[in-house]
Amino acid sequence: MIIHITPFFSPNIGGVETYLSDLIDISTKNKLKTVVVTYTPLTTNAKTKFHVKTKYNKIFRIPHFGHNLFHKLEKYPLLNLIYLTPYLLIVSIIISFKYRKSKNIIHAHGLNSAIIGYILKSIYKWPLIVNIYSTYDNVNFSGFFYKIICQILNKSDKILTQSNQSILQLKKWGVNPNIIDRYYHWVDLNRFKPAKRKPNDKLNFLFIARLIHQKGVNIIVKLAKLFPLYQFNIVGNGPQYHYLLSLKLNNLKTFGDIPYSKLHTIYQQNDILLFPSLYAEGWGRTAMEAVACGLPVLGSNLGAIPENLSPKVSILFKPTIKNFQKNIKKVILLKKNCRTYALNNFSTKNFNSLLNLYKSLQN
Repeated sequence: MIIHITPFFSPNIGGVETYLSDLIDISTKNKLKTVVVTYTPLTTNAKTKFHVKTKYNKIFRIPHFGHNLFHKLEKYPLLNLIYLTPYLLIVSIIISFKYRKSKNIIHAHGLNSAIIGYILKSIYKWPLIVNIYSTYDNVNFSGFFYKIICQILNKSDKILTQSNQSILQLKKWGVNPNIIDRYYHWVDLNRFKPAKRKPNDKLNFLFIARLIHQKGVNIIVKLAKLFPLYQFNIVGNGPQYHYLLSLKLNNLKTFGDIPYSKLHTIYQQNDILLFPSLYAEGWGRTAMEAVACGLPVLGSNLGAIPENLSPKVSILFKPTIKNFQKNIKKVILLKKNCRTYALNNFSTKNFNSLLNLYKSLQN
């Protein structure tokens, strides 16, 4: 059995949450029994069941306070740790006790969950996998915090991260390079695929993200003003949502949150994905989904994005308005390459390495 520890899980909205939902789904298809210990949505207004049980999966969602408090504490790792970790730790110990006689694997998602996984491993002697989803260039860790995190991570059996940039950062912290490995995401290529559209002379540009300054919202607004003949569509929610609604731009439409089950239809109605993040993204799931639907990507070269998208399907650069202006008419030429690229790079075959890791740790 795989016991997943994560503060964030669907129906909370985010790239990590989507990946974890896909991971549980594909684990079920491979007849792997899983348990998820998580919180009810912390940053998304959504109602959900506290306990869900299927043949191969059990999900325990624990109510927690502080809607959107996580985002306010992101730059304060100690406060974030206090907010996210102790309660989830206590619940995880209690739930894991029920399965103490089974041969289990702990799969911890993120640094806060890694602390919980480290303690669970000490108690129950189960193997520990830790997934790292971010680079932490913009977080001010103290020297003491580095030492603690490094000690915890070095007790893991395997650390999985999604970019070479993250691997270099972990090595710099002092994490044993022999337990670090790169893993690759996948998307549902049967759902995220091109679809026939009605002929349209106007190019449609899509932006999907949490509506905060760091995601490059203001760049989208400037582009809409500079290119009135293009249509700019925004999907997401956040602090800048009402600001976007207040703008009087005929070629800028803000949709708010779209259920993930319908998100593929939004990609299919657009031509190009804009990805103007002003910080180093962990990997950029929306870029993968867009390419699978036939949309080339125009955007930021920060973080892991260039590792996942080649020049065949993207034009990436320092995220300035001048660079967007320079390249906005060129990127549509890459559309013809997108589907083949997705089939070669984003299929469920990427799960095989993780499946083999699970099997090796269970033996």
